Amino acid sequence: MKKIFLFLTVLISFGAYSQNSICFSYDAAGNRTHRIICMKSTETVADTSSAIQPIKDQLGAYTINLYPNPTLGLITVTITGDTEPVGYLVLSDLNGKVLFTQETLQANNRFDLSSFPKGIYVMRIHAMEKECVWKVIKE
Repeated sequence: MKKIFLFLTVLISFGAYSQNSICFSYDAAGNRTHRIICMKSTETVADTSSAIQPIKDQLGAYTINLYPNPTLGLITVTITGDTEPVGYLVLSDLNGKVLFTQETLQANNRFDLSSFPKGIYVMRIHAMEKECVWKVIKE
């Protein structure tokens, strides 16, 4: 009986160690987009988490890139299109309190959020009577 108990204990511990996990992917708004079963592997995988992948969005005739998100302080917003961007940007907290406003947009805009506490902020860009909204995470 002790041998069977020992065998089952070892078998269960190996089974628990080798179980797969479920990984989730999220879009820029924080909505879950994919659920993937992650298999454990002994192969070495290159770390790509440090690569800057901008958040892209289309606002009328403009393409807007926002990176890095999450940020430690500096955040860059680039706006490309056929004409010079016309519009403004507003940064607010989740309660709607406006923390920062930039009245004129340029092709490359850099903002320093290091004076704000860690948390989630809302960045709105208004251009051509349209609006794009992103969550910006300050670490």
